[in-house]
Amino acid sequence: MGAEDAINFSFVDILSIIALILGLLYSFQIFNIKSKSKARNFFTFYLLNITFIILFFFLLRMNLGFIMKFFVPLLIFSTLIMPVNLWVYQKKLISIADDKSNFKHYLTPIVISVIVLILMFIVYVFSYRDVLAFLTTFVMLVMTIGFLILNIIYITLSFITLKRHQKNVQNYFSYSERVDLNWIKVMIYGYVFLIIGLIFTEIIKGKISDYIFYGVLILYILYIGYNAMKQKEISFNGRKINVNDEVEINAHNNVQLVISMDEVFSESQLQLFKELKSKLEVFMQEEKPFLDQNLSILKLAKDLKTNTKYLSYIINTEYKQNFINFINEFRINDVKEHLLSNKMNYTIEALAQNSGFKSKSSFNNAFKKVLGKTPSEFIKENS
Repeated sequence: MGAEDAINFSFVDILSIIALILGLLYSFQIFNIKSKSKARNFFTFYLLNITFIILFFFLLRMNLGFIMKFFVPLLIFSTLIMPVNLWVYQKKLISIADDKSNFKHYLTPIVISVIVLILMFIVYVFSYRDVLAFLTTFVMLVMTIGFLILNIIYITLSFITLKRHQKNVQNYFSYSERVDLNWIKVMIYGYVFLIIGLIFTEIIKGKISDYIFYGVLILYILYIGYNAMKQKEISFNGRKINVNDEVEINAHNNVQLVISMDEVFSESQLQLFKELKSKLEVFMQEEKPFLDQNLSILKLAKDLKTNTKYLSYIINTEYKQNFINFINEFRINDVKEHLLSNKMNYTIEALAQNSGFKSKSSFNNAFKKVLGKTPSEFIKENS
């Protein structure tokens, strides 16, 4: 090959280089963000896994296959470790977990990678063709089985963890912006696409499939990198919720979101609930705590001089709502009063913010949910 061939990159190669640069840039920026966050370290690791896999196949297309054989164990490790990193990153955003509990999830990828490395060493030392064929088949079998099992386990865990977290958020916060981790769902689905797309591009061997794959991959890196840079670890009462507990946060600190509907209460407790309900209704009408955009059930419970366990029980059972819907109903009714009045000195967006909403989208969704129509439809009907 001449020098002219060495620099003759195809469009797929250019897309690969763009994806590589973006992956490295985001990894560097996120890792060096000043605020301390172990979660960001795991995200950086996840993004570097993707970057290494892109680099591996890029160098392979550059006819450097012989050199890349020495990086096969690292490729296998990066591929096997990705679903683990995907889940651990999410877990670190919302749970209290020490590094030791996380390490055990990495043992399987490490063991498989070490086995592959040992087998490759044996093949290169003895150079037996029969042994080489057998070991190659064995390695592929172990790799495939391990890859499938790890992905099934950790993709499932990722969805379960996200669903539990979003339920907890609805019972604890009065807003969802940057705490519901909804963008993580795109990250999980994007990872699934990445794996399936990588397999299909190797099978189909077509330029169009390569263009689609690397084009979507670039968008994926841009999306998750941008969101990871903005995402902070989510705290409940100054502590993060345990990923294995669906609703309970910290009973010792009187922070327990909901309790079993089948729990039996004494007469005195039932009377207490009745009084708390009346107190809650008066407080909501007179003090209007829902106007606070950062209101949480903990703050409301402190204002009412009760605990979140009882308050959550009242909201869940008496009003048949979670905390965020309960608060949003008051906010929407507040906006409704202003819209029906003859004194409209603010835009709808300003009214929404003054009533406690953090964003226009959350306001529109809540408005439609409470009143069954959009703000514009409501204004048109009552103009």
